[in-house]
Amino acid sequence: MPLYNKASFVEKSVVSVLSQTYEYFELVIVNDGSTDSSLEVITKFDDVRLKIVSTENRGAAAARNLGIKKAMNPYVALLDADDWWAPTFLEETARAITKFPDQKLFATGRSHVFEHLTKAYNNKLLPPPNRTAILNHYQVISKHLPAINMSSAVVLKKHIEETGYLVEGMQNHEDHEFWLRLAVNTGIVFINKPLSFYRKHILASQSNKIFSASDFSTYLASCKQVAWNIVTKEQKWFQTYLNTFVLLCYLKYRNGYTKNETKLLEVKMDRMLTGVAFAIYSIAKVFPGINFYKVLKRLNGKQK
Repeated sequence: MPLYNKASFVEKSVVSVLSQTYEYFELVIVNDGSTDSSLEVITKFDDVRLKIVSTENRGAAAARNLGIKKAMNPYVALLDADDWWAPTFLEETARAITKFPDQKLFATGRSHVFEHLTKAYNNKLLPPPNRTAILNHYQVISKHLPAINMSSAVVLKKHIEETGYLVEGMQNHEDHEFWLRLAVNTGIVFINKPLSFYRKHILASQSNKIFSASDFSTYLASCKQVAWNIVTKEQKWFQTYLNTFVLLCYLKYRNGYTKNETKLLEVKMDRMLTGVAFAIYSIAKVFPGINFYKVLKRLNGKQK
């Protein structure tokens, strides 16, 4: 659990872990240089399973990586300090690990908790409610949001060590980049039960953050790497994802980049998009003053 200035929320998160029906775990909290009372809140807990590691502020990815490295068990569950689990989260996941011992990625159903609304993650590719099945990450993201997120995931630690930790320094979409790499040549065992709860902060949501040119460049490099390593059947799904996500990110954020940053990104994108997406991208390059992102969003809204 990475922790940075979440004094108002972390108690609920910790309680949700220490109250799990499955008791054989350790909770490693990495206090990432909090300047509020977060550290005081977590030191009040008296439980031998709780381990606190304090470090200077280096960002969420670095804190997660340190926590993963400190973890003593073969599987690592990830939980943000403002999210929480249902009491049977670990029990249900442990049961799935026993049933699918050769798999490396596990995730449960999750709910986005807004101030006045709770919305469960759902799509047609998921198994029926209360059932478990193996999903293909690239098929899912070709049509929907990922079936896995930081607070709903359990990962074989060795798989992270072999594939690579989170990219430290990324401020946006570092979680999506992480799953793109971890899902190569492995499925996601998805337990379709609402066992994870993700607190949605409107002001701090990903849609309001700037996707820096540096982060975007890192993401594109990872996409290229993934495209080379996935099997033929997945390449079509992944291309559909690239044509949507990469194009929209470029159109949305490009006016915030310098000319040199834009040129460097376009060099990477020129051979990445196909079909209609490439045509729109090519036109947008010629007419940088037109906000094609808003145009596409409006068209998409009218189609719905």
